[in-house]
Amino acid sequence: MKTLIHIFLFIGIISLFSCNTKVTECNITTNFICYTAKPSHMILNLVISKSPSNEPVRVKLYLGDADTGELIDQFTTFNTHKSYYLQEGEKYSVTAEYTLANSKTLLVVNADNLKAIYCESDDTKCYDWDYQESLDLTLIDIE
Repeated sequence: MKTLIHIFLFIGIISLFSCNTKVTECNITTNFICYTAKPSHMILNLVISKSPSNEPVRVKLYLGDADTGELIDQFTTFNTHKSYYLQEGEKYSVTAEYTLANSKTLLVVNADNLKAIYCESDDTKCYDWDYQESLDLTLIDIE
């Protein structure tokens, strides 16, 4: 019996963290528009630090995991932001390679599933077509 309880508890925890779509509460105002169609594409924003060595940062975007996924784009940049219009419902990974002042390199990796968010109003899903996901590739203070 105790094992059965542990199994149901484990399944409950897994299902809690494996939700496919992000749900928010509807903020219904007089100008509220409920978009019932799920967006097929969304904006993914990359947030990048300036390189400590003042060299460009090398960035790579993957569909899937960074180590096994398909390379979608790669570039070097001095900019701190880059945006993509990508397929909703997919996992995207990004790497940013920084050159430090001592000529060593530091690789920052981040990933997320690009999922549309919605709220429910009178049992109707209202999708947020303005929602944008961000992946933070910024450096923290390293000494």
